[in-house]
Amino acid sequence: MLLFYAPDIMGSTYVLSEIESRHVLKVLRKSVGDIIYLTDGKGNMYTTRITGTDVKACMVEVVGVERDYRPLPYQLHMAVAPTKNQDRMEWFAEKAVEIGVSRISTIICDNSERISVKADRLQRVMVSAMKQSLCARLPLLDVNVPFNALLEEYKEQSALKLIAYCGASPVEKLPLKQIVQAKQNVLVLIGPEGDFSEREFQQALSQSFVPVTLGDMRLRTETAALYVCAAVNLLNQ
Repeated sequence: MLLFYAPDIMGSTYVLSEIESRHVLKVLRKSVGDIIYLTDGKGNMYTTRITGTDVKACMVEVVGVERDYRPLPYQLHMAVAPTKNQDRMEWFAEKAVEIGVSRISTIICDNSERISVKADRLQRVMVSAMKQSLCARLPLLDVNVPFNALLEEYKEQSALKLIAYCGASPVEKLPLKQIVQAKQNVLVLIGPEGDFSEREFQQALSQSFVPVTLGDMRLRTETAALYVCAAVNLLNQ
């Protein structure tokens, strides 16, 4: 299956972007009559047939649509303090999309090494990962979200709220497998290399966040975040 991104697809015909058109016609050498697949990133998978071979505007006709294609059986929101090196954050975003995630937020914390992330670069990485893994749903992305604002957003929500914390905790920190259940909506906070501050941790506890441990090894921020994605996915198998 060859999958391409068509975020604004509507109706029975569609014109691919110049980038996608060149890939289809120049790299893959597709021609009139060939079948390719498009997704709008909203869960819909379109079967299309090439009808025009303009290298800047490849035309296709829609011959079939599958709605809600291969949905995740769970909702996972990863809120992660961005790494000092953006390449590491992009690596996480790519692998998280391939494994399964519903939303990625970069959060600004007291100990953040980096407070600004380029959303367009992360978005491109996530789109590529969606196509590579043959997914039809592009995870939501929001960047540079203040820690307090994220907690306020979830103040009245019923999702399971978890915080990965390395410091001492007044309550027992449990492994993910003892807390997360299948088909559950989950928010997980992953702090910067210097961890969440004591103030942030106490604030999370006061808003019903549950502290979790990711094992005995000290993990980098992006590794910890990817560990959570893989663990939640496995718990839903």
